[in-house]
Amino acid sequence: MIKLYRFYDHLIGTFRRTSKGVVIRLVLLGLVVSASAFITQDKLGFREAFVGRTSSAETIKINTVTLAEAIQWFYNTNSVWIDVRDPVYFRYAHIRRAINVPFGNVDAVDPGLLKRLKEAPVFVVYCNNTGCGLSYRAASEFYRRGFVNVTVYSGGWEEWHSSRLPIETSSGLENVGEDK
Repeated sequence: MIKLYRFYDHLIGTFRRTSKGVVIRLVLLGLVVSASAFITQDKLGFREAFVGRTSSAETIKINTVTLAEAIQWFYNTNSVWIDVRDPVYFRYAHIRRAINVPFGNVDAVDPGLLKRLKEAPVFVVYCNNTGCGLSYRAASEFYRRGFVNVTVYSGGWEEWHSSRLPIETSSGLENVGEDK
C-alpha cells in the first residue's frame, strides 16, 4: 500500500507542471484508491497469501464464518470468542463473553486460557471489520501453534454491533439481543 502511494507521489511530481497535470493527478489518485480498495476486499487472495506462508512454504487456509454462522455459534455452541483489538477498544465495548487477546500478545496468553481454547469445539477470532486483518494474523499464529479449531469472524465488531447483537460495554451489559 505504501509503495502505491510513493509511486503516486513520484508521478504527481512528474506531472505537476504540465497543463494536463490536474486531470492526470485525479486519474492517478483514482487508480491508487481503487487498487487499495481492491486489495482490502480480498479480490487478490490477499488474506490467504498474507497469513498463509509457513517455514515449509505450505499454505494455511483459515476458516471464516459469516454473520449468520457467527450468530449460530454464539448461541448454540460452547465457542470461545477472542477479540484481538487494542485493550482500549475492548474495554469500551466488545462482543458479549469475548476475551481480549491483543494481536501482539498471542505469545503471552495465559496457560488457563490456552487449555480452554484447546478444549473448545471452536474459537472465533475477530477484530474491527473486514479490512482489519489482525484477526487473520492472530488466527494464523494460533493455527501455527497447533490450534486447528480456530476460525475468523471477518465481519468483526462493526458488523456485530451494527446488527444489534449482544455486546458488553464499559458501563455494563447492553440490552441488545438476547443471550440464551
